[in-house]
Amino acid sequence: MLRSLVGSEMCIRDRLKGVLSREDVLRAGEAHQLLTESVRGEMEELQNAAYGFDSGGRRSDSFYKGGERNVNGLRISTTQRGRFDFKSLDRRDQGGYLEQRHPQLAQAMEPLVMPGLVKQLLQCCMGAQYRMTTFGSLPTQPGAAGGDWHRDIGEGLFGEELDTRLPDYYFNAIIPLDDCGTADNGTEMLLGSHRAGYDGLSGCTRAVASGKVGDIVFFNGKILHRGRPNGILQERNMVYVVYSAKWFAQNYDPNKEYWQSTQPTTGSKVLRPKL
Repeated sequence: MLRSLVGSEMCIRDRLKGVLSREDVLRAGEAHQLLTESVRGEMEELQNAAYGFDSGGRRSDSFYKGGERNVNGLRISTTQRGRFDFKSLDRRDQGGYLEQRHPQLAQAMEPLVMPGLVKQLLQCCMGAQYRMTTFGSLPTQPGAAGGDWHRDIGEGLFGEELDTRLPDYYFNAIIPLDDCGTADNGTEMLLGSHRAGYDGLSGCTRAVASGKVGDIVFFNGKILHRGRPNGILQERNMVYVVYSAKWFAQNYDPNKEYWQSTQPTTGSKVLRPKL
């Protein structure tokens, strides 16, 4: 199975079904729901300031449609109406709010930070030794707008034309905390765009990756993707995990790296030819 996944050379979608314990994921989901309810007021204020009315009842005319609040170390951000990003939720990077108000959250999330199969995939796909960089969640409200197309590496280190040829150094995992994912509200991707610059995108095929409790969506951080609108009546909740090469991350304490590789990886370490 692992050989099949690595050999596919594209985002890995429907193969990682039921690889996590349903009980572990539901336990994490319950802890996450308690967190969400405790910061519901901050979420509403953030949305109103970005897309509606400010705390004084005045309509927001901000050009930048998004924003961020820091609740004693818990960073809550929004980039589209109804879409949120919480970070960090793991024991290494959690702030004072989670330590004091939700001490059980990081423990509940622990089995999701670096599952065994993901570790094996990273060992085979990464071009260098790696670490877990960011662990957060993506609460998505009913009726939420779709997200913008983007690569999680941004414009990359040297621009997308060169970065798509570099040995792979950045991967993501998305883990649904509920069974609300569908082909209509999942993560839409341009398959093959992790190997294509702007001029090559016309040859890429669109696909939607979604999952249920126990599934993992694992993909290259270079791939163009976006969250689709959430047209259902339920809130969707997912956690996301970012893994990057150790050289990519700066200002971290090696003594606190609980989730990292210690052996040489077997992924490609050479510059790929230009397509």
